[in-house]
Amino acid sequence: MSDPRLRRIVVVGTGTGVGKTRVTLALARALRRQAPTVALKPVESGEGGDASAFDADNSVRVTPHPCVALRAALSPHLAARLESQVFHVRALVDWVENCERALAIYDAISPYIYSLVETAGGALSPLSPEARNLDLAVALDPAVVVLVAPDGLGVLHGLSATLIALRALGRPPDVVALSAAWTDASTGTNAGELRLLGIADPAFVLGPGEADAEPLAQAVIAAFRR
Repeated sequence: MSDPRLRRIVVVGTGTGVGKTRVTLALARALRRQAPTVALKPVESGEGGDASAFDADNSVRVTPHPCVALRAALSPHLAARLESQVFHVRALVDWVENCERALAIYDAISPYIYSLVETAGGALSPLSPEARNLDLAVALDPAVVVLVAPDGLGVLHGLSATLIALRALGRPPDVVALSAAWTDASTGTNAGELRLLGIADPAFVLGPGEADAEPLAQAVIAAFRR
């Protein structure tokens, strides 16, 4: 999209069920206090209702949403195979850009407009036989990439492995956030441990029952300035 006001954010995760949707919803609400914002789910498998949750707050009506809806709660490439569906990254990018145009038309005077795109599954999960979620993120550049990891046991390994892979593939995240997608004895301590070990410096932790992501919004806005 050529609109110079657009600020696009792509949300990826270290895996499935790590709290991407919680973070995306909270971030969208924080950004919406400043400018028109749309949260998008290009591909959704299963009946999690992520796209519907986004629609409840979006500044503009998005239809269809998601772009690709798959019934089985499986990796998108497997769910699509079961339904004999075929989709390509380019079509998903076109859909995102069409949604962004609708947002731009909705408000032609705001200095910025924000578009959040949540991927399906982990950053390296297969999206289709030809692409991973990371490939969609790269195709959506220029964007700020937010990597979400769980504030729970296993994050030290999972986040380390994901960061190593993304750096090796040439697209490390711009911002790291944690989400208490589940709670255990480590919840609330992982951000400090990640910093102590030099693994990552999370910009934000979304705790249990929390919904305010203003610090994350500020970190994302700062990333656009870099």
